[in-house]
Formats: sequence, structure tokens, C-alpha cells
Amino acid sequence: MDLYWKIKGICNIKRTNKITQKMLKESSGIIYDFGIIIPKETLLEYICNSIKRDIRKLKLKMVNNSFEPKLEKTIDVDFNFDKIHRTFFEKIIGKHFKINLKFFEYMENSKGILTYKDAVDYYNSQNKINEIEKIVLEKIKMQINSLEQKIRRIKEEYTDLLIILPPACDDEIERHSRLLTGNGFPPIPQGYAEFLKICNGYAFNCAELYGTGSVTQEGSSFTLLDIASFTIEMNKLYEEYGGLSGKTLLWFGSDVCGDHFITYDDKTGKYQRRSHECLSDVWEEYDTFEELFDKGM
Repeated sequence: MDLYWKIKGICNIKRTNKITQKMLKESSGIIYDFGIIIPKETLLEYICNSIKRDIRKLKLKMVNNSFEPKLEKTIDVDFNFDKIHRTFFEKIIGKHFKINLKFFEYMENSKGILTYKDAVDYYNSQNKINEIEKIVLEKIKMQINSLEQKIRRIKEEYTDLLIILPPACDDEIERHSRLLTGNGFPPIPQGYAEFLKICNGYAFNCAELYGTGSVTQEGSSFTLLDIASFTIEMNKLYEEYGGLSGKTLLWFGSDVCGDHFITYDDKTGKYQRRSHECLSDVWEEYDTFEELFDKGM
């Protein structure tokens, strides 16, 4: 993963340098690597800065390695989710322990104040709430047949915990499909178009499903993206780091806790759950969007 991010940084340098490849080829000291052409001075500067950052991280790690977390101890003021802390939480909570946004924020706000026992109790309480939500959600899905009824019932049960945007009209969906096809991507598939006519954007229980427009939640910095901008950005990553052509894929959702992306493959007609870490790794495929919503959300 370190190599991945270093390559990503180099690619970003290439994109931000407004120098044509012709100019680069005519200049001296050019390094060719990973199919990228950049000035030697730029690469050397990047490597030096990267080494300096690694040394700072190593020093911090050497300091932190002397600290041993225990339940009765106060959370270390220099706390970070290093190997020592991950191992500690896995030992106390279990192998199912997983860092999520809420727990990360809790630990950041509790440094030097609360104990590790407080942190474990908080994690377990949140995990119970999530499990109860999942059980209730599954019961709702089993009891109701139509997708529209499922969305309405979820909205009634979890008014304060989710975002459900107003329905999109046919014209909005058609315009967004034209935006997608104009950039070389397939149009919005019929199954997902029917979902957008129920709610034009959805965020609940770590899952996000995007609509025809980006919307920022009032009173916060949270933004629910639109299908086209997310698809275009993810396709760049897919082609740059996967070395694959992703023009048949629509990227229209994500698990914000870090597990997977949600895509539609126009070539196969399948809805997919796709790994965050390896974009070409498809975990599961579904014949319809409703099946994805029932089993994969």
C-alpha cells in the first residue's frame, strides 16, 4: 500500500505540472518509471520529502512503541491506530474489531482524558446499536415487497439517522444519462433509474447511493456526490492504478466505512460490490438493483 500511495503522489505531480511531454522529452535528466514522465528534479524533491516524512513517522513510532495500552490506563496523548493499538483492541474486543469513523473520532477526542476501558465499552455499545439496526432493517426488507415501500419504511424508522433526497423526475435522469454517455460511459440502468424516482440520493448505515446532483447537508460539511462526477473520478483511478479500461462501469455508491464501492457493469448487466483496496476485485454480483439493495446494503 505504501508503494501505491507513492505512485499516486507522483501521478498527482505529473497532473499538476503544466509541462507537455514534448518539452519533457527535449529536456535533460528525465526518469521513465511506471509509464510516467517527470523531471528528475521534481522526482528527487518528492523522494527527499517522502523520506523526511518517513523518518518523522519512524521517530514517532519509536516513541510510541514504549507505551503499552491497558484497560485501566488513560488513552495515550500521542495515540494513533498503530500496530500496538490495533493488536490491543483485537485482543480485548475480538478479531471482528474494525476501525470506523465514529470510533476514530471518539479516540481522537478522548486522548489523555478517558481510559482504554471507556473506549472498549463505547465500541461495544456502538457495535450493539449497529447490529440492532441491521436486524431491524432485515425484518423491514423481508416484510415489505416493493422497493418504494422499503425506502418509506426505513425513512419512518430512522428519520434522524439517514439522508433520503426527494425523487428525481424522468427529465433529470435523462439529462444525467446524457452527461454520462457524453463522457463515454453507459447511461443510468433502468433498475437504478427506478430507485432514483423514489429517492435521488441515499445515505444510511455507512452506505451511500448517489443521484443526479451533489448535495451538501445543511449544517455540516458532508456532501452526497452525483453519479457522473464520482464515475469520472473513479474511472481515472481504475485506469491509472488498475491498468484497466473502466468505461463500461458506473460508480454510483460507496460504503463510507471503507469496505467497498457499488458499481454497475454495462458489459455484463450486473450490479456489483467492489473492493476499496483493489478496484478490479469484485466481491459479489447481483442481477437487479433491488437484489443488491436487499442483500448487499
